[in-house]
Amino acid sequence: MTKKKEKRQDKNWSETAPLPSDESRGKEPEPQARERMAEKAYRKELFPLHVELVKLQQWVQTSGTKVCVVFEGRDGAGKGGTVKAIKIWKLTNMDLRSYSRWYDYSRARDAMFAASDSDYAPWHVVNSNDKGRARLNIITHMLGQIPYKAIERKPVKLPARQKRGEYREPSYPYRYVEERY
Repeated sequence: MTKKKEKRQDKNWSETAPLPSDESRGKEPEPQARERMAEKAYRKELFPLHVELVKLQQWVQTSGTKVCVVFEGRDGAGKGGTVKAIKIWKLTNMDLRSYSRWYDYSRARDAMFAASDSDYAPWHVVNSNDKGRARLNIITHMLGQIPYKAIERKPVKLPARQKRGEYREPSYPYRYVEERY
């Protein structure tokens, strides 16, 4: 196990994740011509974040703390030529109208940010050109914003299972789910 992974397990994610500086406020990240993240790399990064999300959930349940995270999004299908890749039957009239009013929606979004962004309840924007990277960045950022603590749990010790005795599997014709994986 690498030291980086050990550090993640020994400390709370909120203590190890870097917090954004005031200097980053208002600065759009430099465009990066990176390849899309490989699925294997994505899954490898996602697993420890899921562990931390469970720790956060347990802390919220135990402490009674209220956490509210709001995700607002724009349909990525409206960017560039992506719409061409979507079959026409998937586009509703609302989709078509919203695409034709892209900049009206952009102005409304900009006004909403200007009116409602505050240090107390800030808006954060994520580059979502690569959905996997975006998801990892959002989860990491969120975990770094909430000062949760891992809850100590007693190890679970299962009792001894009863003996089979006279039990026999029935000859019922179960409808099994196909095993694809």
